[in-house]
Amino acid sequence: MKLSDLKPGQFVTQSGKKYQYKGVNKVRGVIGVTQKIVFQGDKPEDKLLYPLTDATRTLQNEKMILIQS
Repeated sequence: MKLSDLKPGQFVTQSGKKYQYKGVNKVRGVIGVTQKIVFQGDKPEDKLLYPLTDATRTLQNEKMILIQS
């Protein structure tokens, strides 16, 4: 499954941590505001951000496991 196939609200695990897929959001960075693929962890500082060019990468390549709910 690709990152682009996920739906907002789905959960994945990576390195033993649980993340919720939030979709494509605007993120403020050093250069300015850019769009990123966002995964939110349990704490506000636990975020995984991927550039839009990585949307075709698979969960297996990113060492993520989809949690079925």
